[in-house]
Amino acid sequence: MVNQHAAAWKKLVLHLVILASVVALLAGFAEAVRRFTVRYVHDANRRRMILIVQRILLWLGIILVTAFAFASDLSSLATVLGLLTAGVAGAFQNVILAVLGYFVLVGSRRFQILSFSSRPPQPCSELVRPPHGLTNKSGVTFWGAKITVSAFQ
Repeated sequence: MVNQHAAAWKKLVLHLVILASVVALLAGFAEAVRRFTVRYVHDANRRRMILIVQRILLWLGIILVTAFAFASDLSSLATVLGLLTAGVAGAFQNVILAVLGYFVLVGSRRFQILSFSSRPPQPCSELVRPPHGLTNKSGVTFWGAKITVSAFQ
């Protein structure tokens, strides 16, 4: 009985050491990606999106590594993860679509809000073409300040 208890503790400690080293490798890789992104991606919006995706993937990787480290039966783990994924996707369908729409709008950079006509209008891209007779610039006066929305490439 004592030998079984000692063997179980040794096995648990070995699993924890391996888990800690894999999580440390994931964190190191994430830090390298973060430094690479901060150094070489100069566009602030794109850099922010890459760092958000990197952070999400890091936590997803840590959760998956932890789940697989302590799972004794992989088929039951696959079933639980599948049902969990389906439940989360169904429950957060509108939230997921809103976040993806945000990334599409911010990432495409087709529109920019200009204040006080600080930039001259630039030509529209093929995807954002104004109707016939309209320019690509429209101004709105709000509390005495003119806000200009301009489409650009």
